[in-house]
Amino acid sequence: MNTFDKLNAVIDYVEANITEELNLNHLAGIAACSLHDFQRMFGHIAEMTISEYIRYRRLTLAGL
Repeated sequence: MNTFDKLNAVIDYVEANITEELNLNHLAGIAACSLHDFQRMFGHIAEMTISEYIRYRRLTLAGL
């Protein structure tokens, strides 16, 4: 599984559980890397932090 597949798995999990409390360590586990590496990888690829992404998605859903 390459980096993009891992990131897509994390995004799929976040989208499926967006209304629940999300644990960053669990998300890093899905990506099969340390929390530090996960946050760095996500930020580099998505050009926003994982926390910003989750907040953005929750605000988008609240606006609907």
